[in-house]
Amino acid sequence: MNIADIPQPQGVLKDLNDAFPLIFRAMEGGTQKAREYFDREQCPVEPFLFTHVTRFKAKQFLDGLGFHTDELPNNGLSLTSGIYTLRILKSDYGNTPAPGYSFARQHFWCQGVLPAPPKIVQLYGPTWRKVNLLLLWDVDRRHNLTDMTLELPRNGGIARASAEVYWSVPVPHPALAQQVPSLPQTTDDEEDLPMGLLNERRAVSGREE
Repeated sequence: MNIADIPQPQGVLKDLNDAFPLIFRAMEGGTQKAREYFDREQCPVEPFLFTHVTRFKAKQFLDGLGFHTDELPNNGLSLTSGIYTLRILKSDYGNTPAPGYSFARQHFWCQGVLPAPPKIVQLYGPTWRKVNLLLLWDVDRRHNLTDMTLELPRNGGIARASAEVYWSVPVPHPALAQQVPSLPQTTDDEEDLPMGLLNERRAVSGREE
């Protein structure tokens, strides 16, 4: 991927803004189902099985919503939205996981150029290009979903520390999204009033804070 072609994180977050709340719901539901499984079995949480169950349940949820999820080994979780393909992975203790021995994963991490399907070319034109993204999730000690991070991978190999990214940004949780309060509107004639008269007028009209 050329430097000029690197999508900026702000634009990618905006493009995927509608999908993130649903992905959060899927992952929160998946971790809940995984916790319930180990509670029923009355046994300690096994990390690999916990992750496996989380992916499986999250995939079921996203499929039910009509997302285009890819079929990957071991219930791997990947979905496509427009020009973006997201692999949803558990972080490696807060770090980007390496692709390992899998050629397909190495190809994904390296932003390999693949031929565009005819339907995609028809929808997005001949200049279409696929952008591979990693959406990393993590849990706390009680195995509750804590946060998600969006990354644009650059490279990766077998070694655990081989993963490189162009950028990495947190994905805000939908419940924490804050709206900026709107300020009282000022009419055109008020803009020319002295501050003392303006405050008096607002007090009379019930607009004084």
